[in-house]
Amino acid sequence: LSYDHLPSFLKQCFAYCSLFPKGFEFDKKTLIQLWLAEGFIRPSNDNRCEENVGHEYFMNLLLMSLFQEVTTDDYGDISTCKMHDLIHDLAQLVVGKEYAIFEGKKENLGNRTRYLSSRTSLHFAKTSSSYKLRTVIVLQQPLYGSKNLDPLHVHFPFLLSLKCLRVLTICGSDIIKIPKSIRELKHLRYLDLSRNHFLVNLPPDVTSLHNLQTLKLSQCLKLKELPSDMNKSLRHLELNECEELTCMPCGLGQLTHLQTLTHFLLGHKNENGDISELSGLNSLKGKLVIKWLDSLRDNAKEVESAKVLLEKQHLQELELRWWHDDENVREPPLWWEDPIAEGRILFQKSDEKILQCLQPHHSIKRLVINGYCGESLPDWVGNLSSLLSLEISNCSGLKSLPEGICKLKSLQQLCVYNCSLLERRYRRISGEDWPKIARIPKVMVSAYTPSALKYIN
Repeated sequence: LSYDHLPSFLKQCFAYCSLFPKGFEFDKKTLIQLWLAEGFIRPSNDNRCEENVGHEYFMNLLLMSLFQEVTTDDYGDISTCKMHDLIHDLAQLVVGKEYAIFEGKKENLGNRTRYLSSRTSLHFAKTSSSYKLRTVIVLQQPLYGSKNLDPLHVHFPFLLSLKCLRVLTICGSDIIKIPKSIRELKHLRYLDLSRNHFLVNLPPDVTSLHNLQTLKLSQCLKLKELPSDMNKSLRHLELNECEELTCMPCGLGQLTHLQTLTHFLLGHKNENGDISELSGLNSLKGKLVIKWLDSLRDNAKEVESAKVLLEKQHLQELELRWWHDDENVREPPLWWEDPIAEGRILFQKSDEKILQCLQPHHSIKRLVINGYCGESLPDWVGNLSSLLSLEISNCSGLKSLPEGICKLKSLQQLCVYNCSLLERRYRRISGEDWPKIARIPKVMVSAYTPSALKYIN
């Protein structure tokens, strides 16, 4: 009954969920990105961005009980949901022949099939109708059938012949290389290559995909670089757990429509990664991690006036990381433990200038500072009126917290890890400044980081 009363554009969004198996946990943001790539989201009359309109679509389906078992993040926003088995049966019933779900055996595509998902791999006979596909989603399993065959030569020539393709998801497929002919997919809007652990780079031809909106590369563990001059149409770039990626591509600052940028890496010496590239990216939402801030020390004065984060009012989480992070990407110099070493004093002054210029918008909800070498934090840390969580780790020279932190009514969690001077000063009950933070509901002060504790245990 709920489905019968849906407008046509919501029926499309609901039917699309039939591509995924029963019990599948939908990530809300990903689902909205897919709807957008498929052209299901209508432009609004009030100039809202399409993702916000997609959120409204999602909430309408949820209110009609077509989604269930929602989970929320730390800020109360819905992050995932599921679909009841009976509702999933309904979705499969209403889609007709435009949708096809393959279970692994060799099957034929119907003339009207436009949306295809496979639970195992792509085993189906090529027909003239296959070239009309707009969506190919391979769920979890390898893209190819035999470990003895090169995935590049087995399926890519066929996949890249699908000229109408808008969505291509091939995650966890052990892909080593993306062919240059990917430039032929002119209509491609959504490309998910996550969990391809052996993928080293993307061909420059990816920048020819002028309609590409979403590019997902999370857990591509061997990925070393991205092509320069990425598509200006790009709205979402996900780079979680790309541990060998060392810098950002040139021209990133021109992607003014970018809403998701999970990581920004500052390069060494001649490597790319200019902090000023962030200045114009004021549509960024969600979480941003900036790594290797130590590379800015030689240009701290230039950075001081940049104010690259102040206008990013939609960011919720910000992580600022120097060399001393949990991944041990860069080891501290041997003289670091000497409190009067000239290098350490220079680092302290530089880092204080750098952090001062990285003031975020006051609406930020979570802030992480890791590996900072200054003796004090800037006053703006104590003026973040919406801050819910503050984590400070591996800051051995830090002597105190800003007075303003004690007055932040919103702050629910304070974590201090491996900061020896702070550990003594803010130790529970016995620390001289413990009374200043005692009202915060959750306080953790430890000589070890969570990852170190896990290793010890």
